[in-house]
Amino acid sequence: MDDRPTCPRCGARPARDAASPDLCPSCLFIEALRGEAADESPAIDEHYEVVNVLGEGRYGTTYLAHIRHAPETPVAMKILHARRPHAEWRSRLQTYVTTVTAVNHPRIARVLDTGVEPDGRAYLVTDFVLGRRILTHCVRSRLAVRERLRLFADVCSTIDAAHRRGFVHGHVVPENVLVSTHEGKSVARVLDFALITLAGDQLTEPADDRLAMTALLAQLLAVDDSNDAGLASSHSHVRIVQAIGNCRTAEAMADVAEALVK
Repeated sequence: MDDRPTCPRCGARPARDAASPDLCPSCLFIEALRGEAADESPAIDEHYEVVNVLGEGRYGTTYLAHIRHAPETPVAMKILHARRPHAEWRSRLQTYVTTVTAVNHPRIARVLDTGVEPDGRAYLVTDFVLGRRILTHCVRSRLAVRERLRLFADVCSTIDAAHRRGFVHGHVVPENVLVSTHEGKSVARVLDFALITLAGDQLTEPADDRLAMTALLAQLLAVDDSNDAGLASSHSHVRIVQAIGNCRTAEAMADVAEALVK
């Protein structure tokens, strides 16, 4: 017997590991569309309509939008804060798209389109990822340490794919990792990939990503309230962070995290 609760709005049953234990994914999106509209919607190209603000970060503001000729298709649109000459932006955007496309990883949001606003701000259109920030997901779902490590291994393997192509993320923080549901399984997806390069900020190296991922892991374990005594009794959170943080590659970090889960 299926004991999962039904969506209070449409009656459907959310996936067992859905990002929200309440509304189903379809109703979550509708709810987002009904959210508070952006006070100043950017003057985007006629192909898109901005719906509301999803969040603001170091490099820009992200909006929920949809394609005008396909309103049922949601996308995420990031408007970068920096203003530059159009020719410079076009060169940077071309390099950025080439970078992300080369990695071609299922847990990195695809870049669907780019452009430059009349006021000199660039924008990126990417897949809209329906999910929750990784720390929020861990707390609200009361995930055991093993489940947190599984999600962390997702992040590590994603970053490793970039490093193998010679690129770095540059800003691996909890706000840039969303947990969504794919085929009934919770999956961590990485956002804002390599924006540090596009924005022209200081150069980073793979070691910077590994340091940031170690900090992310420490935060994931610090919010643990799952009473997962099985793993915690044999490996304290500090020892787990030390063991993974000492790895020399993102691939090794993923391997150690997966080994601790078994």
